[in-house]
Amino acid sequence: MAELGEALKIILTKVGDFFDIFDLSFFVAGTLAFLGCLVTAHRLNLTIPTGETWPKVLLVLVLIYVSGLLCFTLGRWIRHRYNSLIGKGHQSANLEQGFLPVLRAHGLDRDPRFSGYLQRHDDQGPWRVYTRMWAELREDGARTASMALLRRYWVMSATCDGVAAALLGWSGIALWTSLQQWDAGDWGTPLAGAALLVALAALMLREANRYEDYQHEELAASLASSGSGGMPRAHDGH
Repeated sequence: MAELGEALKIILTKVGDFFDIFDLSFFVAGTLAFLGCLVTAHRLNLTIPTGETWPKVLLVLVLIYVSGLLCFTLGRWIRHRYNSLIGKGHQSANLEQGFLPVLRAHGLDRDPRFSGYLQRHDDQGPWRVYTRMWAELREDGARTASMALLRRYWVMSATCDGVAAALLGWSGIALWTSLQQWDAGDWGTPLAGAALLVALAALMLREANRYEDYQHEELAASLASSGSGGMPRAHDGH
C-alpha cells in the first residue's frame, strides 16, 4: 500500500511539473483575449477557417496560450510603467529601491549571505539579492510550504497582469463600437462599458501589485526565519 502511495505521489509530481511548463495562469487571460479576437473578426466579417475538429481544437489552445503570454507581457509592462509614475517608493515600482526596505525590515541587509551584494552599489545589489534568495529557498527542502505560497503569489500576480491587458483590449472593442454607433446616437452604452473595463483593468493591476508585494515580504520572511546555516541570524543582534 505504501508503494502504491509513493508511486501515485511520483505521478502527481510529474503531472504538476508538466503543467508548470505550460503555466495555466496564461489560459485565463488568453481565453479573454482570444474571445475578443473572435468578436473583432466577426465585426469585420472575416471568415474563420474550418477543418478537422481535433487540429482546430489544438490550434485554438495554442492561440489561447500565446494570447495569454502576450497579455501577461503587455500587462506587466503597463503596470511597471504605471508604477514608475505613482512613486518610486512602491516595492513594485523599482525593485532596486523598493526591495531594500523589505530586506532591512527583516534584518537581511546584515545577513552574511546577502550583505556583500548590498555593499556593491554599482551592480544592482537588491535585485541580485532577490535572485539569490530564490536560489536559497529553492535548495531548502524544509521550506516547501513557503515555496508553494510564493509560487501562488507569482501566479496570481501574473494572472492579474494578463487579465488587465485583456480587459484593456475589450475596452478598445467597446470604444470602437461606440465610434461606429456615434452617428446613430447609440454610443453611450458602449462608451460607458469601455470606461468600466478600463476601471476594472486598473483594479487588476492594483491587485497584481499587492500580490507582488506579498511575494517580496514572504520571500524575505522565509529567508529571515531560516537563518544562515549554523551562523546567528542577522536580526538577533549578534
